[in-house]
Amino acid sequence: MPEEQQAPVTPVETGAPQPVAESLDLAAQLEALRAKNQELIAERRKDRENRENLQKQLEEIRIAQEQAKTAKLAESGEYKTLWEEAQNTVAELKQQLAAKEAEVDQIRQGFTQEQVKSAAIAQLSQAGALAPDQQIS
Repeated sequence: MPEEQQAPVTPVETGAPQPVAESLDLAAQLEALRAKNQELIAERRKDRENRENLQKQLEEIRIAQEQAKTAKLAESGEYKTLWEEAQNTVAELKQQLAAKEAEVDQIRQGFTQEQVKSAAIAQLSQAGALAPDQQIS
């Protein structure tokens, strides 16, 4: 008899309504994040444009100062100072060029060495050598 007195058990749905609400909430959060992301991207673009404008203005000011200095020296008859400054600039540029050429030569040499090593390893490998890359070091 105690078996007949038990009430029927009905399953309780705890998970079904929540995912719908959570997905709506997540969708709203996702949309808010996208909007904020677009806002930040726009701010970043604006900041980049401002920075580029400031750099351009700074370069224009530097050029104007250099031209004013050159004009002042020319007016005052200090051509020798102008000539020396021009020679110093040329010497600096030549030195920079020589450094870049040396760097390019070094890169070319390294590339050539790697090509030779790669070709040698390929030939050793084709010849059936075991661990050809260890034989060339």
